[in-house]
Amino acid sequence: MELKEYFKRQTLRIKITNKCNLRCPFCHGEGGFKELDEIEPNSEFKAVITQICQKHNIKDFVITGGEPLLHPKLIEIVSILKSFQSDTTVRIVTNGTIGLSEEQWSSLFDAGVRAVTMSINDIHGPYVETQLANLKFIRKRNVLAKVNIVATDINHVKESVNLLSASEPGINIVLLNNIYERDKSENVVKQFLHELKAEEIGYVERRNTSNKMKEYMIPGQACHLYVKTFYKYKHELYCRNCNEVNCYEGYYGMRLEKYKGRYYIRTCLQRDDNRLRIDNEMR
Repeated sequence: MELKEYFKRQTLRIKITNKCNLRCPFCHGEGGFKELDEIEPNSEFKAVITQICQKHNIKDFVITGGEPLLHPKLIEIVSILKSFQSDTTVRIVTNGTIGLSEEQWSSLFDAGVRAVTMSINDIHGPYVETQLANLKFIRKRNVLAKVNIVATDINHVKESVNLLSASEPGINIVLLNNIYERDKSENVVKQFLHELKAEEIGYVERRNTSNKMKEYMIPGQACHLYVKTFYKYKHELYCRNCNEVNCYEGYYGMRLEKYKGRYYIRTCLQRDDNRLRIDNEMR
């Protein structure tokens, strides 16, 4: 699947675990409750997913955390999500620091994973070889892969793009702004695009959300570069009574999480008062 096509699909993000082996300072952790239950691939989970799919015609599931690769029953969760419709896309968002064998990745792909988003934010750290090895296994199966890089420093962005472009030609790279240092991060992106003479060649978006990106071509770089833009999309229902001045994205989409034995839909990273309990508001 092309990246542009992926961004047109109706999406549900599912936070299957709160556990993570990293503590990245710029990570928003999908918002939500501080303490969450780990989602189990049982009949209750399948009933919840069925209810949401029937109401919202979901075509695309994004498995997040925490770190999804830490979940011991990840394959079973993927199998449930993939069982709904033949054209359903299941994507995993991971930091890629947990080394899986080619056989383990193949098991995930056979279960139904069709796309992987990996965050690589320290190419000088102890995990980069593991992350690159995971990328090779993913791309070997022609699974859609994109790498997120948070634009914290100009040299960090340059070195990361150079490394990925050289080791994985044609890889999709997405530059993200650091939401906690927005002005600095935006300046880093502008400087990077200017210094490398990047040419804007396209625009992709997930309709009716704040998820919009510009596509660039960089002379001499063998990659597809995208830059996530700050765009505050106001949802007519979920955002209509919100006066949050620090909101940086508006409505991004629906996030499913489990807290104290109950499933909730979360529609905002900033607020706790507009989450929807599945057995009430979602009926």
